[in-house]
Amino acid sequence: MVTYTTVVLVFLAFMVTLIGLADLGLVRLVGIIFG
Repeated sequence: MVTYTTVVLVFLAFMVTLIGLADLGLVRLVGIIFG
């Protein structure tokens, strides 16, 4: 059970990081295109 919880937490952290990086990338891309 503890292992499952750890896996879920790691997965969530990974997803949040991925979304954050994608968001930053999109903002930078839009800035380049429209800037």
